[in-house]
This record gives sequence, C-alpha cells and structure tokens, in this order.
Amino acid sequence: MGTQVPPSTQKIPASKKIAPWPDLYYPEDYKVALAGKYTPSKFADPCQHANKASMQCLERAFYNKKECTEFFHAYKECKKRWFEQVRADRAEDSQKRAEEEKLAKEQKKKE
Repeated sequence: MGTQVPPSTQKIPASKKIAPWPDLYYPEDYKVALAGKYTPSKFADPCQHANKASMQCLERAFYNKKECTEFFHAYKECKKRWFEQVRADRAEDSQKRAEEEKLAKEQKKKE
C-alpha cells in the first residue's frame, strides 16, 4: 500500500494563479446535457466544466484547497443554478398538466 502525500501548504505564485472564468458559474442546459442519455444518472452533470476546472486547480496547487476556494464556489453556484432550473421546469410542467386536466374535465361536463 502506497503512502499518501500531504497537501501542500505553500501558496501558488501570482504568475501561475488563475481566476475562475464567468462561464463556470452557469450550467449548460440540462436538457441538452441529458439528451443523449436513455436514463438520467448521477454521472450526467451539466456543471462538469466547473468540476473539471476545480480539479485542475487542485492539481496546479498540489491539493492545497485554500488556493482553489473560488473554483469550488463557482462549482457550487453552478449546481445551485442547475437545480433551480430543474425545479422551475418541473413547476411549469405540473402547471401545464393541471391546466390540461382542468380543460379535459370541463369538456367532459359539456358532453
């Protein structure tokens, strides 16, 4: 069994430090991200780009988490916006279904 190397405590030099870009804070359209999947799974992630960027930051910083907090925050915001998008779409779909059911009931009463 190999030994684990502890994370670095040194800061990244300013010349190598990269700030997260604005696109990391927003998810891809989840319907597009899941379009090729037969069943949605935990592995389909519209925020995969933010996840990958945060992992790359960790590798650059030799796993010093303090140096990558901005990237972690970007990933967290992306996930939050993705779930808000899903909830809004589900609420919209249930509202449409309720209206359709109401119209169907009204039509049956007229017959």
